[in-house]
Amino acid sequence: MTDQVLTCCDCSQQFMFRVDEQRFFQERGFVPPKRCHPCRRKRRVGRPGRRNLAGKHEQGKRMAP
Repeated sequence: MTDQVLTCCDCSQQFMFRVDEQRFFQERGFVPPKRCHPCRRKRRVGRPGRRNLAGKHEQGKRMAP
């Protein structure tokens, strides 16, 4: 297995899919990423009802103690 250069489907920038990431994805049965890290982050943050990247809940929602 070697590092792969992939192209982001959102911004068309090339990004490195490292061997350790490939193993992580393969062990969990995930398909290789289609988006670079910044585009994946933007996509996650833009989803309603999801926690933000800092792990905090959306404003106005609280976790039970």
